[in-house]
Amino acid sequence: MEFRKCSIQGISYGLGTTEIGRAYRERNNMPVEAEVPPLPGDKQTPNVNFRDPDPSDRSRPSLSKVISDPGNPRHQGVHDFFLSLSLNHEVLPEKRDGQTFLSASNPDEAALVYAAQHFDRRFHERKMDDVRVSVEGVEQSFTVLHNLEFSS
Repeated sequence: MEFRKCSIQGISYGLGTTEIGRAYRERNNMPVEAEVPPLPGDKQTPNVNFRDPDPSDRSRPSLSKVISDPGNPRHQGVHDFFLSLSLNHEVLPEKRDGQTFLSASNPDEAALVYAAQHFDRRFHERKMDDVRVSVEGVEQSFTVLHNLEFSS
């Protein structure tokens, strides 16, 4: 799975078509949109194929603009959404060759945690009752209150 789009507080973010949308269009002999190419300077994150609109396109909401502007009225909701993705999962970090990779029993779950990382809410470590993440480079620790297993 790839993280391509999301809806936060009723606002849809991201360009392109999801895998489900593409499959539906193919099954129904409908034209399938071409992939939206990345803009120069776009971040590359495993399992994330998220494309914001061109910054000059004011007709579509830009997730990058919202999350980088604390004064934006939608900022807190977007922050909370990605912070929740970075905290609420069963993914484990694995260190190999000096790099950290996320190991998950479910690829959907890994894609969601990588999406949080893509937007600077980075999961670092899980202990019995503690989860450590960095939010925009600032380390934070959260107490685990309860654990519900992931189910797609």
